[in-house]
Amino acid sequence: MASTTSSNFCAINSLAAARSLIAAAKRPVALLSSWGSNEELAAFRTALGARFASHLKTDWAPEPGEPVEDNLLIRRDKNPNTAGVRALFPPAVDTEPELGPETDLVLVWGEGFDFARLHAKTKIVFLNSYLQPENGHADVFIPISNQTERRGHYTNFQGVTSAFEPCFPKLPSVADAQTLFAALGASAEVAA
Repeated sequence: MASTTSSNFCAINSLAAARSLIAAAKRPVALLSSWGSNEELAAFRTALGARFASHLKTDWAPEPGEPVEDNLLIRRDKNPNTAGVRALFPPAVDTEPELGPETDLVLVWGEGFDFARLHAKTKIVFLNSYLQPENGHADVFIPISNQTERRGHYTNFQGVTSAFEPCFPKLPSVADAQTLFAALGASAEVAA
């Protein structure tokens, strides 16, 4: 029980810190996960879409030596919901974002981003299932559920939408992005 209380305390502190950074940001940028479900993406758009300049982020790229594409099953895009991001956000979402010193906050959702691209003074809110050494310098880290711990829908490259279901329960200290965005958006309404 002590660990649950400690986890809840950390989650509340992380949420408050993220809200504070969002409220203070003058030029925030969001890098949207291509592994986010349609429901999570819609929740982000509703809660925070007007506050952030949003861009598609490729979470997974082909590994060296991996077959990149064939005519049957293997696709160049190794992410399940790139089409879902493009459908829910304007075409400019695909453009490479300018992340110079004027970008004062970057919300990084998911894996696959090179944190070295950011200016030293840029604040970072990082949402991911795991905190890795190469991105451990984020100002706020909020652990979120991964695909095997949640349910939702993805839209594939052909425009077909399919459901997925959880395989494992998520830990109580882990947030679902869909719920998290609504909580973060409460502070953004005041700031926008």
